Amino acid sequence: MAFSMSVNIQANYGGGFAPGGCYPPPSGGCGFPGPFGPPPTWNWNQQGGNLPNANVGHHGFLGMQTTNGYALDTNQDGRYTRGKDGVLAMDLNRDGRVTPQEIEGSQQRLQAMGGNYDFNRDGKTTVCERMKGQSYQREMSRYDTNRDGRLSAGEFSNAGGRVLVDGNRDGKFQQWEQHSPFNFPTGGYGQGRLNYVDPFCNTNSINRQGGGCWGPSPWGYGPF
Repeated sequence: MAFSMSVNIQANYGGGFAPGGCYPPPSGGCGFPGPFGPPPTWNWNQQGGNLPNANVGHHGFLGMQTTNGYALDTNQDGRYTRGKDGVLAMDLNRDGRVTPQEIEGSQQRLQAMGGNYDFNRDGKTTVCERMKGQSYQREMSRYDTNRDGRLSAGEFSNAGGRVLVDGNRDGKFQQWEQHSPFNFPTGGYGQGRLNYVDPFCNTNSINRQGGGCWGPSPWGYGPF
C-alpha cells in the first residue's frame, strides 16, 4: 500500500537548549543528559493507509466469531497488528462503551461512506446491500459537516467515535482500551491525535507525539 509521510517536528527542551542533552542520531545519544530540563518532545504528522474490514478480534461463544473492524495502519506494515494499530469504532447506541457488534457496524458505515457497498465481500453488490449502503452513507454524511468527504477528529467524535487499541493483544477491546480520537496510544510509543480519516481515498492522518530518550522519532524507534 502506497503512502506518504509529511513531517512537522517541534522540539521542546524544557528549560533551554542543553548541549549535553538528547539529540536525534547521528548527533548523539542519551548517555549524557543535559542539565537544562527534560528530554525533547517530538510532534509530527504521519499520513498512512486504512485497513477496512480487518480481522481485529473475536467474540461470541468461546470467541469463535471473528470481529471485523476498520483499522488504521499506524505502524505502516500493510496489515492489522494487535496492540499497535488502532481500530475506528462508534458507540452507536451512546451507552458509553463499544461492543463487537458496534465495531462491525462502524466498519460498514465507514466502508459505505467510501462508496463500497459490498459488505459480504463477494465481488457483487445486491439490491439489499445497495439500499443498506446508501442509508449508511446518508447517516455518515450528517457528521461530515464541512462536506469534504472525510471525518476529522471532531466530526468522528460527534458520531460517537473512539479509537480502540488492543493493548493486551487478547482480541478484545476492554473499556480501558477505548480511547478518544484526540488522544490514543500509537504503537506502544507516545500518543496520537486523529487529524482525519478519508474512507473514499482510503487514507488517514495522525499527529504523533513522542518524548524522552526512548520513543518514536521521524528516524525510527529507540533511543534518540
